[in-house]
Amino acid sequence: MNGKLDPQAVIRALEDRIRKLEKTNAVLMQAAEGRSDAEHGAYDLFKTNATLEQKVAERTLSLQLAQEQLQRGLSLVRATLDSTADGIVVVDVHGRVVDYNERFRSFWRIPEDLAAAGQALALLQHLGSQVVNREDFVARLLQLAYDPNAHILEEIQCLDGRLLELYSTPQRVDGKTVGRVWCFRDITERKRTGEMTSRLGHILNSSSNEIYLFDADSLKFIQANRSAQRNLGYSQDELRGMQPLDVVVGLTRNRFLRQLRPLYTGSVEELRYEAELRRRDGSTYPVAMHLQLSRREDPAVFVAVVQDITERRRAHEELRYLANYDSLTGLANRNLFRERLGVMLREAQDRQLQVAVMFLDLDRFKSVNDTLGHSAGDRLLQQVAQRIKSCLRSSDLVARQGGDEFAVALCGATPDSAGAVAQKILKAFNHPFLVDRQELYSGTSIGLSFFPVDGRDVDTLLKQADVAMYLAKEQGRGNYQFFRSQLGVMAQDRLDFEGRLRAAAGRGELRLHYQGQFDLQSGALLGFEALVRWQHPQLGLLSPDRFIPTAEEIGAIVPIGEWVLRSACLQWHEWSAGGRRPLQMAVNISVRQLREPDFVDVVCRVVRETGMDPASLELELTETGLMTDADLSTGILERLKAQGFRLSIDDFGTGYSSLAYLNRFSIDTLKIDRSFVREIGSARDSTAIVQAIGALGKAMRLKVVAEGVETQAQADFLREQGCPVAQGYLFSKPLPPEAARALLGPAAG
Repeated sequence: MNGKLDPQAVIRALEDRIRKLEKTNAVLMQAAEGRSDAEHGAYDLFKTNATLEQKVAERTLSLQLAQEQLQRGLSLVRATLDSTADGIVVVDVHGRVVDYNERFRSFWRIPEDLAAAGQALALLQHLGSQVVNREDFVARLLQLAYDPNAHILEEIQCLDGRLLELYSTPQRVDGKTVGRVWCFRDITERKRTGEMTSRLGHILNSSSNEIYLFDADSLKFIQANRSAQRNLGYSQDELRGMQPLDVVVGLTRNRFLRQLRPLYTGSVEELRYEAELRRRDGSTYPVAMHLQLSRREDPAVFVAVVQDITERRRAHEELRYLANYDSLTGLANRNLFRERLGVMLREAQDRQLQVAVMFLDLDRFKSVNDTLGHSAGDRLLQQVAQRIKSCLRSSDLVARQGGDEFAVALCGATPDSAGAVAQKILKAFNHPFLVDRQELYSGTSIGLSFFPVDGRDVDTLLKQADVAMYLAKEQGRGNYQFFRSQLGVMAQDRLDFEGRLRAAAGRGELRLHYQGQFDLQSGALLGFEALVRWQHPQLGLLSPDRFIPTAEEIGAIVPIGEWVLRSACLQWHEWSAGGRRPLQMAVNISVRQLREPDFVDVVCRVVRETGMDPASLELELTETGLMTDADLSTGILERLKAQGFRLSIDDFGTGYSSLAYLNRFSIDTLKIDRSFVREIGSARDSTAIVQAIGALGKAMRLKVVAEGVETQAQADFLREQGCPVAQGYLFSKPLPPEAARALLGPAAG
């Protein structure tokens, strides 16, 4: 529709030319008839007429051919107009519609009679009734109609939601404008698709995951979002020339096609698997990949959503490590050891080999924790683990079972070879451990059991090795023992002992004995120290050193300690209620009790409920217990002092306290340990320590009590050194309440 050829104008011009020729022929014929006397002239006229007729015939034939050609051209133009997706209308300079296609009429829902009328203005009004901004639309199109040189390309919003694109250009013939062509195109879907594509691009680029689109036929990347470009280190243009094969580690084309086949066939909608991607710099990282096939495009497109799982895999490895390894020593933990030992036993059974299982427990490790603190104990355990490993083969198993316990398994071992390994471990412990620039010596006791002689499963072998380890401890520690069948009875006895100890207070099996404390100058009774005993139904009356260490080990010391405190306070109240003068009552406190969060509250509650006078209650704490965490101990002791209680350091001189902490603790009493008193006069160091403690107490205005005084010579020496108070067998043994009452004398009145 360029306006360069007007078929109707051509036809009209040819018809005019034919009419003129016919008129000329008629005139000539008339002239020929009027000139009958001029035959020669008539003959010439006849020839001329014949020539003209021949030319007219030729011209007519040429015109017919041109008309047929024109009709074919018009048919082709019409077919083109009717087949195009655009709506087209041609208007002449007088505002008449010259032509239009069916698409134009359907776009604007134009009635047939309105279209046939051919009035451009009426059509314009009809179009304007369907657009959003009618007045602007009509004014704009009228302006264009009267501007012969204007071109336009703009969008029109229809009331029904469609979006049309208008293109208009003038129609010219021989350089002269003869009309205008209007072209309308529905771009609603294209616009919506573009907006969706824009939104999709925004969504893709805002995702933290890597997103790739690649052609299903060529397997080449079509698009990759910013996360993909950033993580891989390639630009969008660089990726478009690449394939997943270029970035997925170890992926071949055949293998990739096999993986994609279920998506091609439609048997699955999505594929999920993990892989390693290689960056541009050659480094790799793990990913979780989700693949789908989109068949909406032609050709189909694969969509790959890729998540970097480096952190997730690291967290998984950390969880796996925590689940299977001891975080302090790096050794296998109890669970992993049991699992690997089970595998070792199955292999040993198939190969008919023996397996030795060792159970190791450090000797006196608790004293390290109590004296130097748990951090020092942890560093000691780390060094112990390394020494044990250094004594083993790479094929041997070693694990930390918990606390200060370790386990070892040796495949293909005999009693002799296993004993040699145990000896090697014991020898390794002869050298000191360096912890915080301090040399520490720590031994170990080892128990051994054998597969299949002592047991055929993990639980049995560990249990038997544990039993043998306790035998090693009873044999003096620092040695190893093999399991023997009779040891099972000993292990059961220990379990029974621990179980009965836990319930001793509830069963009424605990007893309190009281040992008097006396003034060394006057011999007067100043108070008592409450000492617990256990009336075991089979073993009889047990002293504290027989069961208190076990109570601390199994955690039973806390309820036992509270029972002792309450019973001592009740006894003091009973004696005081008889009119006797108030005396001091000393009660031992375990370091485990001191570490209980509600310890101070428990003491205050017991005193309140029993009617005890806080000023008459002296709480005895060991020096090593206080120094385990000096800062925590200071806070607890300050709270106790604020409630009016007296505080005493028991076994003074055996620990590592400093004068600075001694002053911070606000102590009332120092008790000289019996080990120093026993060696007075026979050991120069012990005698000097007793003298030093006495002088220290006098300088700091502290009461000093000497424990374990058994001879008069010891008492005389202590008196000479200015030690005011003593307790021991020289004055009184620990007595049950009835016998201790006799020391008080008769009640007043």
